[in-house]
Order: sequence, then structure tokens, then C-alpha cells
Amino acid sequence: MTKAGGNAIRMSTPNDPEIMKRYPEFAILREQLRCVEPDWRPIIAEWDEIDIQAP
Repeated sequence: MTKAGGNAIRMSTPNDPEIMKRYPEFAILREQLRCVEPDWRPIIAEWDEIDIQAP
């Protein structure tokens, strides 16, 4: 998806040498991903009603 111009949505994408050669700015993204909270949830009252968990 990233090679076609889409967003890098996988943690492994900025570690791919081919992707890094094409998008050197992903070096910054790679550093930012180290600080990401993977279990982030919005702080809104409606979240429990709209959250869809995979079985």
C-alpha cells in the first residue's frame, strides 16, 4: 500500500530498506513509532458503544 502512495500503517514499513530508500522521511516516522501507545482509545463517553473488537 505504501509503495502505491498510501500511508505507512504497519510498524514494519519504515524498517523496509526499499521503502526507506524511496521515502527517506520515514526515518522520522520510525522514531515517532517508538513512542506510540498501541492500545490507544479515544476519551469519549460513546467509545464503548462504537468500539468494535475483533473476536
